[in-house]
Amino acid sequence: MGLTELFSKIDYTFQGLYVIFLGVIIGYLEFKIPPQLYSYCSSFFSFLGRGLIYILIAILNFHGSAVRILASLVVFVVGVVYCALEFIQSIQPPENMQGEQGLSTDGLDDVI
Repeated sequence: MGLTELFSKIDYTFQGLYVIFLGVIIGYLEFKIPPQLYSYCSSFFSFLGRGLIYILIAILNFHGSAVRILASLVVFVVGVVYCALEFIQSIQPPENMQGEQGLSTDGLDDVI
């Protein structure tokens, strides 16, 4: 969605760059989580926080062509599902959303 923003109007160029940057960061954090991230961005480790990030991305891109609106609706629905999972007690967060207890610190020295 962010790539189509870059080439549409000059008004949306910075919005496109923001969405691409945010998408790359979120994609990276799905697979590799730095140990200090929990202290700076603890909302990313809850279903509600992650869902609100996806909803923000969807709202930023909800304009223009039918393809962009359809992609935004899909991202919005995923965000709403993440938010709903926060309130279901029987669902446990996956390992990459466990916060400090889910992060392995093997080979890292404590810095004081």
